Amino acid sequence: MVDFLFFILSVLFIGAIIALFRGHLFLFKLIPIPNRKVATFLLIGTSIFISILPLDNESVSTATQDEQLTEEKSSSNDTSTSKNSENNSSNKASSDSKNSDKESTSNSEEKENDDNSSAKKSSDSKENEDKNEKEKENEGKNNSSQEKSSGSGKATQDNSSSNEDKKEKNTTSESTKETSKSSSPSKDKSSEVNSDPNKQKATVTRVVDGDTLEVSIDGKQDSVRLLLVDTPETKHPTKPVQDYGPEASAFAKKILSGKEVTLEFDGPKRGTYDRLLAYVSVDGESFNKMLLRQGYARYAYVYDPPYTHAEELKAAESQARSENLRIWSKENYVTDEGFVMEQEEPEPAPEPEPEPEPEPEQPESNNSNSGTGNLPYDPSGPDRDCGDFSSQAIAQAFFEAAGGPASDPHRLDGEGDGLVCESL
Repeated sequence: MVDFLFFILSVLFIGAIIALFRGHLFLFKLIPIPNRKVATFLLIGTSIFISILPLDNESVSTATQDEQLTEEKSSSNDTSTSKNSENNSSNKASSDSKNSDKESTSNSEEKENDDNSSAKKSSDSKENEDKNEKEKENEGKNNSSQEKSSGSGKATQDNSSSNEDKKEKNTTSESTKETSKSSSPSKDKSSEVNSDPNKQKATVTRVVDGDTLEVSIDGKQDSVRLLLVDTPETKHPTKPVQDYGPEASAFAKKILSGKEVTLEFDGPKRGTYDRLLAYVSVDGESFNKMLLRQGYARYAYVYDPPYTHAEELKAAESQARSENLRIWSKENYVTDEGFVMEQEEPEPAPEPEPEPEPEPEQPESNNSNSGTGNLPYDPSGPDRDCGDFSSQAIAQAFFEAAGGPASDPHRLDGEGDGLVCESL
């Protein structure tokens, strides 16, 4: 049985060595060794078992040798006792023979001496044999201890390889945990959006310009005006296309077109034109902040402070301004009232209609509430800002004709003091 196991282990050992060189091996088309890692484990395991099998045979042989030694010792003791009895009997015979014949006694004494010397010699030779056998036993024990120590060394190697496997498994488990953790923030964000009444999911269906979008919310279309940002005009009814306006629109289309975004409301949910007023976040980043940081927009339209993200957006604008990015690269292009083109010239003040009696200019602006003949724009028409007016007086008249200061549908009175466009 031991020989058969030794043969099987030898075959596996040789197969493992071949697999280490080739990278894989199908032993007798029954035992697959797919890679070098498996071959390494198989090589270590077979070497350990092969080293153990001879130890078992040696232990059996040493046991049999011990039994033989004990039998030999017992037999030697028996022979010595028998010789002692023979000596005693011979002594008695010699004592009896002394009385009868002196020659016989002398001969018997000589024979007894010869017997004693031969017995001593035999006992000495047996003692020497016992010593030699003990020395051999000690040598065998030393060899077995050395073999056991080598086996334990191989076992430690096996343990180290198993420890390496455990480490690899631990690293894989840790990586799976990290991936599960990395996926969990997205779930947390979606749950936050669902639980926060000031946040709402939407899908961008159209980018009107840099700061205006059309979105789909639960299958319904709506318009969104980005909070606290103002990009140059591209589709204003009375203004030309302003510098960096097309670039801002292209940037918005690149980032937002067709994307799912998060709308965050801060203050009044809708503005004058019934548009949603919101911060827009895409992939977890604020698009309002992107426009300011990249120099596509200015920080503007602060109508209902305080705002949650005001400081963050101001910091983004100041960084773009310090780096002279885009709108900030043109001197005197960005003002508190909007963007001023170099080729733009102030619109001439409309000439007053001829009247029989001239009236002061100020009363004309005050009386403009009753009619719009002297105003350049219709107060109930499209949204206007300070850049649309050539003077503060005209802007003030337009503001009052639109219902100011009680009502400011065009958001011209940013400070709420009843005076508009004071920079003109």
